[in-house]
Amino acid sequence: MSKTIRVLVVEDVDDDVLLLTLELTKNGFLPIVTQVDTTDALRASLSTDTHDVVITDHNMPGFNSEVVLSIVKELAPDLPVIIVSGSIGEKIAVAAMKSGAHDYI
Repeated sequence: MSKTIRVLVVEDVDDDVLLLTLELTKNGFLPIVTQVDTTDALRASLSTDTHDVVITDHNMPGFNSEVVLSIVKELAPDLPVIIVSGSIGEKIAVAAMKSGAHDYI
């Protein structure tokens, strides 16, 4: 039995969103994915939609996961945030966890 999960993905690369969706499906979830790639779109989605989790890239054009964390804390403080990055270092990861991220990959 699959569990529905509403995922807000903050990512500017469509292929990465597809890979994330496939992994969630492969692991027993039925993901309902909303993709945003700007701070305005993030704010709008957090204000109008319901999500179970935010999964964000660390670096995107014009902003990063620190900005995402700040916006989520402001608009949906109980919503878990997971940072996904191929280039995040330990120092940045620890700082993100201290700032409210629930996990990083």
